[in-house]
Amino acid sequence: MVTKEELRGKIQRLKEEYTSGSITKEDYQRRVLEIKRDLELLKRETYEKPQKKSNKKLLVIPLLIILILPVSYFLLKENVTESKNSDIYVLKNEGESWPTLQGNPQRTGIVHGEIPDNVEMKWKFEASGGFGIVCAYGRVYFGDYLGYFYCVDGDTGELIWYFHPDESRAVGMNINSFPTIYDKKVYFYNHQGEVYCLSAVDGSKVWEYKVQRVPLLGITAVVTGKFYMIYGDSEWGGVKNVICLDANTGKLIWNYKNEKEIMDWNLCVNNDKIVVSSEDSLMVLNKDTGQLIWDKKFKYATLVISYNNKIYFSSEDRWYCLNANSGEIIWEKEYGKTQFSFGASIINNRAFFYTLKDKIVRVYCVNTDTGEIIWEKESDRALSTPITDEKKILFTNFDNMILCFSVENGEELWSWNVGKPIFSLVYMDKKIYYWGDDGHVYCIGER
Repeated sequence: MVTKEELRGKIQRLKEEYTSGSITKEDYQRRVLEIKRDLELLKRETYEKPQKKSNKKLLVIPLLIILILPVSYFLLKENVTESKNSDIYVLKNEGESWPTLQGNPQRTGIVHGEIPDNVEMKWKFEASGGFGIVCAYGRVYFGDYLGYFYCVDGDTGELIWYFHPDESRAVGMNINSFPTIYDKKVYFYNHQGEVYCLSAVDGSKVWEYKVQRVPLLGITAVVTGKFYMIYGDSEWGGVKNVICLDANTGKLIWNYKNEKEIMDWNLCVNNDKIVVSSEDSLMVLNKDTGQLIWDKKFKYATLVISYNNKIYFSSEDRWYCLNANSGEIIWEKEYGKTQFSFGASIINNRAFFYTLKDKIVRVYCVNTDTGEIIWEKESDRALSTPITDEKKILFTNFDNMILCFSVENGEELWSWNVGKPIFSLVYMDKKIYYWGDDGHVYCIGER
C-alpha cells in the first residue's frame, strides 16, 4: 500500500516539474489534486482501521468465562451499537465552543474562557486555503477552496473525517461560507449554491438544499432549530434574499426578497429578530415569519452586532447604537475622520473596534450605553474582527501579527508573529485557530 511519504514525495516532484516548465499549470493542479485525494483517503483509512487485539490474554482466561461468553453475546446483542471507531466517533462534552462567526449569532466575539497569557505553535493542518473555522466538542471544522470540508481534533490537528459532495469536481466547488455548528450538526454552502447539513459526529450528510446564487463570502446562522443565510434567486440578479430553512430537515420555512442587494457580511440575530443590511438600509425581520419589522436608511451599514436588545454598526464615518425594537437612534459618534470602519466585539458594556485611514488604525474601547470613549490608541493596520474575554482582546494586523491588548486600558500584553496574513481568529479551550494564506489551518495555544 502506498504511504504518506510516497504521496508527499510525488507532490514535491510535481512541483519541480512545474517549476522547470515540463508540465503545464493545469496539469500540475490536476495531478496534485489527485494525490491530495489519495492522501486524504489514506488518512481516513488509517483512522477507521480497527486496532488488532492481542490473543495472548485468551490463553489465561478461565474456562468458565469462555463458556459464559456465547450466552452473554446473545443476551447483549440487541443493546450493542456498532461504530467505525468508538474513540473517534464519540463527541466530547460541549465545553467551550466557537460555533459560528464571532462565536455566537449576535456576533459579539465573546470568548467563554480565558485567552492565554503567552502562546506557542501547537499544530498545522494542510488544506487548500479557506475562509471560516468553527469549533465545538473538542473538534475544529472548516472547508477549503477545493470543496473539501474537514473535521480535525482540536488538540492534535489529526483528521477525524472529511466530506466532499463529488470528488470528480473541483472547479467552482470552493466553500465560501462561514460554517455554523448547532445540535451536533454543521452547516455550510459552496460556490455552486449547494447548502449542506452534516453530522458533526461522523460527517454523514443529513440534508442538502440548492439555491441559485450565493455571496462571494457569506455567513450563516442557526437559532432555535432554524437555519438562515443570504442568497440570490437568479444567476445574475445579485444576492437579494434571506432564506430560513428547518435546521433538522432542510425544508423551506420562509423566503424574504429585498429590492436591493443584501451585503454579504451582515446577518445577525437579536432575540426574535434577524438583522441584515443593503447598500442604503438596515433591515430587521421577524425570525419566525420573515416579515419586515422596520427599515432604516443607512449607507453601507457593516459588521452589525446585537447586544442587550441594541444594534451596533458603522455607516460611512460614524458608529451607531439603535433600539432593536423600533430602530430609534440611541447614540451616534464620529470617532475621527475615517475612510472605512469595521470590526467589533462587545463584552461587559464595552465595545472594541478600530477605524482605518491612510494605513493608520486607531483602536477604540467605548461605553456601549453612551458611546463615550474609555480608551483609544494607534496601532498598525488591523485585518480581523477582534475577539475578547473579560481581560484580553485579540486583533491581527497586516504585519502578520496577532496582538493581545488589555481590556482595561489598551496596554499591549503580547504579540505573536504569524509569518503570513490571516483573516479571522477562532477560540476554544485556551487555543486560537486561524487560516494562513499558505492554505494551512494553524493552532496556537498556551505555552
